[in-house]
Amino acid sequence: MANIKSELDMNLCTGCGACTSICPIHAVSMECVDSGFRYPLIDVSKCTHCGLCVKKCPQLLNNDFITETNDKPLIYAGRIKDESALVNSTSGGAFFALAKSIIEDGGVVFGCAFNEKLDSVHIGINSLNELSHLQGSKYVASDLKNTFFEVRDILKSNKPVLFSGTPCQIAGLRSFLTKDYEKLLTVDIVCHGNPSQKLFSLYILWLAKKWNTKILNYEFRSKRTSSWGAPQKATITTLKGIKIIPAVLDPYFNAFVKGHTFRKSCYQCKYANSSRVGDITLADFWGIARFHPEMMSPKGTSLIWLSTDKGKHFFSKIQDSFYLCKSNVEFATAHNPHLSHPVKPSPIRDQIYAKMNTLDFGTLCRLFLRTENPILYQLEVMKQIFKKSLQRLQMYKDR
Repeated sequence: MANIKSELDMNLCTGCGACTSICPIHAVSMECVDSGFRYPLIDVSKCTHCGLCVKKCPQLLNNDFITETNDKPLIYAGRIKDESALVNSTSGGAFFALAKSIIEDGGVVFGCAFNEKLDSVHIGINSLNELSHLQGSKYVASDLKNTFFEVRDILKSNKPVLFSGTPCQIAGLRSFLTKDYEKLLTVDIVCHGNPSQKLFSLYILWLAKKWNTKILNYEFRSKRTSSWGAPQKATITTLKGIKIIPAVLDPYFNAFVKGHTFRKSCYQCKYANSSRVGDITLADFWGIARFHPEMMSPKGTSLIWLSTDKGKHFFSKIQDSFYLCKSNVEFATAHNPHLSHPVKPSPIRDQIYAKMNTLDFGTLCRLFLRTENPILYQLEVMKQIFKKSLQRLQMYKDR
């Protein structure tokens, strides 16, 4: 039988690593190509053509094999009551509450974290003190490393596990495990798309050189510098202090928002729809002021989508820790487009990755990663401030 390289169009490969993990003789490895994305590499001297890598590839299988999702998901708008947890969360703190429950039950939580080099990696934690590492959005493709094996070993020891990630990562894990485990809770996010770690690392190096300082941390959406629902900002911690940059003025962040820098498979994502692969799906509840105005808060509101009976049962045990409002599919998908379709292909995506390794990053920014005009941006900000002041004045007069 053929192997994964001959059977799967690599433009559709999500890099989930199921093929690597399932190979019994380690003939398949995930290797970075020039773009910085990981793809399977076959060691032909080892490969026995058993076909397991093909049989277990989620991209070659129907979604039905991954999980038995309920035709009638239970959907909430929610915000955790724990204020400190809410501040460190990107939206309404739903992930924190789920993870906290697993850890307190003696389990392990897997999710994406930045290491000391600002590499996006999946790690497992079993302490509440470590939970902050997994909170917050990281708009970078994460390295799953050996987490699939770690998850399987922990489950076999009869401990609970929460595994969070993009839908394609959840699909890869489920395929690798070959069966559902009672104590496994999978949590997928509504994913916009994933740029490569290499692109992000080059950007961080460029910033460090530009500012003549070391970059210690990069937060894509910190509530300490911008309230939820307001224009997004990057909060960058350096040895010289903290810099706050509006997303539209940040080359990397702005390109992410516009969908210019994703893995090729992201533009054809089979998981960008309402048939979710995780037991629970989490996202920002965009449009909350329109559909559930009582739940609107500058502190954030989560979309909590419960797809399976397991997910519903688990959430029922922790729902008292939330301010909740029941919602529906129509409201949940109205302003979350990737619950309906993938991001549109970018006409400059291939140029960015083709030139990334030969151009200075500043030149790459000028040619392809252009931001908004700073002066026009400031004028727009002043315009919005003036508009809101007039609205407040009118409300005062109407009293």
